[in-house]
Amino acid sequence: MKWAFSRKGLGLESVAFGKDWPPLDDVKRRAIMAALDACDGDVVLAAKKLGIGRSTLYQYLVDQKYNRPLEQAARKKGKP
Repeated sequence: MKWAFSRKGLGLESVAFGKDWPPLDDVKRRAIMAALDACDGDVVLAAKKLGIGRSTLYQYLVDQKYNRPLEQAARKKGKP
């Protein structure tokens, strides 16, 4: 599997091995936000780039109350 993001792209360029690693939830959030930014908010494409299911990414966004990509997806489908 190829990684789509570098340490720099995730804001981890200053992180060294050992106790200084950020919490996994922070890394996960950064990867998802970077993928959404790289895909111009396209949740389906971002999920493909991350190698996760579309519904998994949607559920993460709902759980985190992050509505911008969800609102964009609704507009693309023609919903108010």
